[in-house]
Amino acid sequence: MGTAWPEAPPAVVTISAIFPDVMEVRVGTSRDEWDLCGVIEIVSEANKKEPAEREAFVIKSAAYLQRGIGVVVIDVVTNRLANLHNQLMDLVGGPTPPRLPPTPPNYVTAYRPVRRADRNEIDIWPYAVAVGSPLPSVPFSLRRGPTVVVDLESTYTEAVHDLGL
Repeated sequence: MGTAWPEAPPAVVTISAIFPDVMEVRVGTSRDEWDLCGVIEIVSEANKKEPAEREAFVIKSAAYLQRGIGVVVIDVVTNRLANLHNQLMDLVGGPTPPRLPPTPPNYVTAYRPVRRADRNEIDIWPYAVAVGSPLPSVPFSLRRGPTVVVDLESTYTEAVHDLGL
């Protein structure tokens, strides 16, 4: 058994790292047992700022999918034009990944990891979102659970009302 150090010794070496901006809703199976089964990622400006930040966001999303965790990505950042869905598809989408067109630059995409006939697959629901248009309702797939509908426009409208914006 180890003993807690009052202070860690100096590191042998230190490297640079990117810690992605985390704006997400995590869904678990219960209060007492944290078994992550779904994530809603809300893209921030920082997630799209530099190549390293974009790569960190994409790798984090891919890691959720590889664990069988459903992911919804909401990207309504208008002042940075990187498309994180397309980058995620370049990483996990195979030889001809399903990409979104560059315009409009904003989108919502739902991803459902599934196992079918001895194959792992990811079902994808991409929605382009133009500024000023309503946000879509999207499927949100929970690991080892159901797929539920998330009405993003109603959720957004309610949040704006509740915050008095």
